Amino acid sequence: MNKALPHWLGATLAIAGWLGGASSAIAESSSADIEASAPIEETLMSHPLEQPWQFVSYQAADGTLVEVVGDRPATLEFQAGRLSGSTGCNRFFSDYELTGDSLSVSSGGNTLMGCPEALMQQEAAILSGLPQITTYTQSANQLVLLDEAGTPLFTLFTPAAEFTQTEWTLVAYHNGRGLVTPLADTQITATFNPETGLTGSAGCNTYQATYEQTDHALTVGMAASTRRLCGQPDGVMQQEAAFLAMLPAVATYALSPDQLDLKNAAGVTIAQFLPAM
Repeated sequence: MNKALPHWLGATLAIAGWLGGASSAIAESSSADIEASAPIEETLMSHPLEQPWQFVSYQAADGTLVEVVGDRPATLEFQAGRLSGSTGCNRFFSDYELTGDSLSVSSGGNTLMGCPEALMQQEAAILSGLPQITTYTQSANQLVLLDEAGTPLFTLFTPAAEFTQTEWTLVAYHNGRGLVTPLADTQITATFNPETGLTGSAGCNTYQATYEQTDHALTVGMAASTRRLCGQPDGVMQQEAAFLAMLPAVATYALSPDQLDLKNAAGVTIAQFLPAM
């Protein structure tokens, strides 16, 4: 267990004190205060930061940016002054303050599960780096958290937006023996939409299937497809059948800014996609 984070680990026992203090600090508003406040619709609008984020890289002890590791994603979420997430090993939680583009994160607490050394080093860098944040830059789906000198501490992206708003093109799939690339002159695609389900082209026919996504888990139902027969290239119909039969075996997924991997229950990658060009 990493010993470099006593202010985080020791703070776990103080959670009840945080919550009790927060409750006692809430002031009652008079009717005059309510009338003078902004309209309810405006006050309830969430800040652009308040959405799920996933770590892409972090600053190591030598100052270099290192890509995150591990089978589980390292995540971060801001919600009404409370910050929570995962280092890829343990969960963590603390408070934050946001004023314009200034952002400060207080020391907090975390769970204490032991993990492989690489994950513990990653965890140490994340937990020690969070209180150093002073500002941030944000685009549509990328977040960079910086220290007082303007040095990037963390790079993150929004996995939910990437997952559901991208047309993915298959670059490899498992044929029962290993990962193989699709046939030349064929294109297999997948688009996940919460309203219409999973849709795309299987190389010859279009297909549609239901899916359920919860955190990092993903299940796909049996696909229905059109019934067109394609003769070229040779083997295109066998490839289509193998791809559609593979979909119900999906159990989890791994997402990075430029790749989507679908995995079975054993953690074996059975399909790899890149964003469509």
